[in-house]
Amino acid sequence: MRTSYRDLDLLRDDRRVPLEYDRHQGTHRLTGPVGSLPLVSLSQGELLAIYFADKVLRQYRGTPFEPDLASAFATVGAAA
Repeated sequence: MRTSYRDLDLLRDDRRVPLEYDRHQGTHRLTGPVGSLPLVSLSQGELLAIYFADKVLRQYRGTPFEPDLASAFATVGAAA
């Protein structure tokens, strides 16, 4: 979760993405148009891995396994 907040801070502060937290909805939202962001190139396998990783995290959201899974994905992401 901390990684997500750092990513949002990077988008807002460094990339000047018009982003703010909506307390009523409990989520972040865009408040204006987004300029260009750097492109990220992913292989087909990497894209598929992200898709399935998201499915795994959603399946275990709210369970005792969620913190360990989130930590494992953050560790793998930091090593990449």
